Amino acid sequence: MTKGRVFFRIIVGGYLGYLGIDLIKKTMTNRPENATLYLVLGVAFAVLGIVWCAKAVVMAVKHEYVENDGEELDCEELLESDVDEDGKLNRDKLLGNTDTQKSDEPVGADHSEAKKQEENTDHNNVTE
Repeated sequence: MTKGRVFFRIIVGGYLGYLGIDLIKKTMTNRPENATLYLVLGVAFAVLGIVWCAKAVVMAVKHEYVENDGEELDCEELLESDVDEDGKLNRDKLLGNTDTQKSDEPVGADHSEAKKQEENTDHNNVTE
């Protein structure tokens, strides 16, 4: 999550909490016909807003956000960041898998030879 989104959540969560608390206060003061509905909605807004704001504040304090200076990463930069020093693709990082083994193929390797060998093997097995 970017820094801007974290601070946006702080503002929106705080505003939702404010609206909920204000709705509760006005309902208690004016006692409208639908007071129960207004109190339930006020409590829901207040709780949701306060929780959302608190989580965002914790993220901001712990610096659990990405510093993005408004620069968009293009596809090549993303791919370059997922390639090991020896030019091999780190599929675990791309797919988020921790159980699979790393690939020993260079990025952009031609798989046509491997496919031809597999087809020949399959063809030989069928004809025999």
